[in-house]
Amino acid sequence: MIIKCPKCDSENVAPIYYGIQHDNNEIRELIDNNKIIYGGSIMLDDQPHEDYGCQECGFRWSLDLLPGMYIKKIRFKVEDFGLGTIDMKTRYVYEIYPDGRWIEYTYQGESNRYTYKDICVTKKENVLRLYNKYQKLFGAPLWKKNIMEA
Repeated sequence: MIIKCPKCDSENVAPIYYGIQHDNNEIRELIDNNKIIYGGSIMLDDQPHEDYGCQECGFRWSLDLLPGMYIKKIRFKVEDFGLGTIDMKTRYVYEIYPDGRWIEYTYQGESNRYTYKDICVTKKENVLRLYNKYQKLFGAPLWKKNIMEA
């Protein structure tokens, strides 16, 4: 998954690390090499915290609080293996954009070239509603999703 800054669209983004550093050389090296951003040593339970920070513009954000309108597109794949042979496999790729476009690509076998492409359009409000539902599902912490471990 490519994470881009919602403010400046840069891909120069790093996760934010929370915790006491003391003499942890690995953490210090990651911070010095801009692989992670140090967010402090205190996190409060049940309080959203910033997950990522942009190295370009300095903007920090929390996936828990980011509105669905910041989602650029939703892309998911469905595979049908047919009779179980590679040649019979069909892949469907769906892309949903905030302007209301839905694009379906169909791939046959192991080919990376689509054999069929269909574009349809819906209201932007419908897409934004879908994005907000995805945001609640994927952006919320596990304890807010009503998911229980067995």
